[in-house]
Amino acid sequence: MSAKFTKENLIARRDELAAEIKAIEEISGPKREARDKLVRESDEAIKALNDEIRKIEVGLFDLKNEAGTIARALGGRVLGTS
Repeated sequence: MSAKFTKENLIARRDELAAEIKAIEEISGPKREARDKLVRESDEAIKALNDEIRKIEVGLFDLKNEAGTIARALGGRVLGTS
């Protein structure tokens, strides 16, 4: 076995890597937690807005379909034109 790849050297390198990873994650961890909290809060706000929009727009799809049918029957005239 090469001197570079002795069991002792591999264990030492593993420990070095673990320490480097831990040091980086100690800094990035709080930032990740803050980001995740913002994402959760924005997801909740988006869900609430989507629920409100869904309630307001009940039947809107059918109205638009009917308006489109009428527009085609009138030769392509869109709403609000004569």
